[in-house]
Amino acid sequence: MPRGMEETTATKRKFFRIANFPHVIGIIDGTHVPIAAPSQDEEVYQGEFGNSVLLGDSGYPLEPNLMVQVGQPANAAEGRYNTSLKKTRVVVEQTIGIWKARFKCVHQKGGTLSYTPLKCGKMAAATFLLHNYCRRRNIPLLEDPDDPDDPDDPDPAPAAAGARLAAGQARRRQIIQEYFS
Repeated sequence: MPRGMEETTATKRKFFRIANFPHVIGIIDGTHVPIAAPSQDEEVYQGEFGNSVLLGDSGYPLEPNLMVQVGQPANAAEGRYNTSLKKTRVVVEQTIGIWKARFKCVHQKGGTLSYTPLKCGKMAAATFLLHNYCRRRNIPLLEDPDDPDDPDDPDPAPAAAGARLAAGQARRRQIIQEYFS
């Protein structure tokens, strides 16, 4: 995530250049990395985003700072919004597919990581760093990065509750009106 106003502004500009989607500071997606069940729950932290948004697929609920597709676009502006969101999000989906092809230990076919969640997180972070190192040095993959076992469209997430859902819908309407109408 960007640090400070200058990095945040630069990040938003880079994401905007992909497909004209405004205010984006990151794209959220997930992949299953099999790990042994932890002996106790890990704490979950939630950040503040100000006027910035994350983009997610249908596996995430619409929230004020998490934009997802319009389920059934009712007009051309909503269609343009969906197209822009998909074009911007595809970057992270492709990256995860390539990362999992390069490091089988984080792929479902690679078995289960039998370590604490903290250690598994460190291992995943280390493979991300190694992946970026390989990309910068044009080190090719040994296998095809396509992963037919990962679904393209996850099951829809449960809707955000009450006020958060209403705020998310209002924010999405504002973005569609201001940038895609």
